[in-house]
Amino acid sequence: ADVILMVQMAYASSHETLPPDDKALLERLGIQVQYIPKTKDESFYRLMLDKFRILRLTQYDRVLFMDSDALARTNLDYLF
Repeated sequence: ADVILMVQMAYASSHETLPPDDKALLERLGIQVQYIPKTKDESFYRLMLDKFRILRLTQYDRVLFMDSDALARTNLDYLF
C-alpha cells in the first residue's frame, strides 16, 4: 500500500519544502510527500476544504484519510 503525506507549508514561512532531515526520514519509511500550494488565506474554512484534495487520488481503488488528530490504535489491514 502507498502512504501519501499531504503537506502545506505556512504562507509566512520562507521554506517551500520540509527540512532535509524530515524528507530523508519520510523517504526511508517509504512515505510519498505531496505539497499543497501555499495560500494567503489560512483560515479554518480553507484548511477544511483542502481535505477534499484526497479526491484527486483517482489512481487508487481505496483511500483512507486520517487527519492529524487521528491515532490508529490497532492494525488497519482489514480495511483493505
